[in-house]
Amino acid sequence: MKSLINLIGFLYLLVMTAGVSLMLADEFDDILGAETPDIVAVLEAEEDEDAPWTPPPPYVLPPALLPALKDLPIPPGFTAVQFDQLRIALTSALRNEIALTPTGLVVLTPPVLTDPLKSLERWLRIARAADITELPAYAHGTPAWVMWKKLSSSPLTTEAEWVRFYQRLKA
Repeated sequence: MKSLINLIGFLYLLVMTAGVSLMLADEFDDILGAETPDIVAVLEAEEDEDAPWTPPPPYVLPPALLPALKDLPIPPGFTAVQFDQLRIALTSALRNEIALTPTGLVVLTPPVLTDPLKSLERWLRIARAADITELPAYAHGTPAWVMWKKLSSSPLTTEAEWVRFYQRLKA
């Protein structure tokens, strides 16, 4: 009998809580407006899922570099999407961050020089010499990742060593 009373009390509490929340929701709509711009933006973003993904503003290179990027010799076979991925990886590397793919793999990038444009030119030279159209991505702890860490940590690593590294990964 006591458990039945407890169950009825609990159900009564749930009904009252739902009623109060609905009443407060109407009052908040009166104060804030029925649809705030943030909610509308999220809803519109969900509707337009087929739109191409662009990185958020922190992962975009500064606009001052964009004219110089147009004159870079892009290796044959590079698509615009792959070039954008390369720029995103460069931006992450400039911040001393490890560039990750959406699935959590590490993008194995050469180290960054002090000048981002020179770094991008160097990366493109390495890509052309190694005949790769995208930077490889591997999980932490894999042999490729270990070799990448070893090459990245040495300031004496040459472009030829990076080319051999990428050619081995491609094979």
